[in-house]
Amino acid sequence: MSVSQKDAIKNLFPKSRILSGVYAVYQYLQHQAHPEKDACLDRIIQNFEPDLTKQERQKRKLSVLYHRYYYQVQYHEYFLFHFQNLNHKGKKEFIGEYERAKICHTLVNDENSEKKQIFRNKYQTFQIFGKYYHREVLLLTPKTDDALFFSFVKRHEQAILKPFDGYSGKGISKICFSEIPDLRAYFSDLIKKGNYVIEEIIQQAEEMAAFHPASVNTIRLATYYTGSEVIYLFCCLRMGAGQSVVDNAGSGGIGAAVDIQTGIVCTAGMNKNGETYLFHPDTNQKIIGFRVPDWENLLALAGEAAKIVPEIPYIAWDFAYMPGGWCMIEANNSGQFGNQYRENKGFRPLVEKYFHPAKSTNHDKR
Repeated sequence: MSVSQKDAIKNLFPKSRILSGVYAVYQYLQHQAHPEKDACLDRIIQNFEPDLTKQERQKRKLSVLYHRYYYQVQYHEYFLFHFQNLNHKGKKEFIGEYERAKICHTLVNDENSEKKQIFRNKYQTFQIFGKYYHREVLLLTPKTDDALFFSFVKRHEQAILKPFDGYSGKGISKICFSEIPDLRAYFSDLIKKGNYVIEEIIQQAEEMAAFHPASVNTIRLATYYTGSEVIYLFCCLRMGAGQSVVDNAGSGGIGAAVDIQTGIVCTAGMNKNGETYLFHPDTNQKIIGFRVPDWENLLALAGEAAKIVPEIPYIAWDFAYMPGGWCMIEANNSGQFGNQYRENKGFRPLVEKYFHPAKSTNHDKR
């Protein structure tokens, strides 16, 4: 990466601690005047540090707000990254969610911005990468012929329903068609609410199902395509927990880092609340040391897929393992850097090494 490209990444980082401090104090006073604003932050502090005194809690609140504006981290990231124990140099190694979003935005120039839609629309993702899905997927909109829906129902007893532009597992549900008394009314009501994709149930292999049979447990593998080489950035094993049918961290799932070189899980499992597990809490299945099956073929599959839309260099892929091999769940062009807290290691050196901000092809017409 050139010096100018590195500077483009670094320029996204805030410059003024003083302004961040002033804004943090302002927000703190706003929170004091409007307690309803405090509910989320209070809940997170209580979750991570339940034994703080009232005075300590107020100091922690001000610290979290300051870090939110200067280091661009979400409230829970402050604790997941252990910012209360790090100096400025250590904190700068981590990339918070707000900064990550800005960085990912710089990777695609305006001329190629429409390519992002491929990854925001689950059905468009399927249309481009369908050969890797190995299952039936149907788009449901007000324009969908109900005959297509009923034909799908005849072939499948159950299905997974997803909002076509959803994220973090939000709004995903498992449907058993035999439990719906009036399928025609169900279909009619559904398409009035919005656009969805409905997918054939994935039959995952036993070694992956063992962690949490109620959900499809997946591998998140992030790649960066330079135009000549695919870089494998990070990987994690994602597992559902409790009654959830999805494995996303935002929906209560558990994640553990996977070593790129070996395909072996190298950390304990961790959820978004910072709780760690050597064994899955529901099944007692050992997490650390698990060897991801058919690892080399998974790398080859992700490497091949990464070249299909070269205008989008950074993609986080989700794959499930079936008895016949790997299948794609979906792809995300702005995938979270969740392994930072799983590995307790910031990704700034990785990002500054590989991420190249896009150069616009617009010309100044003055």
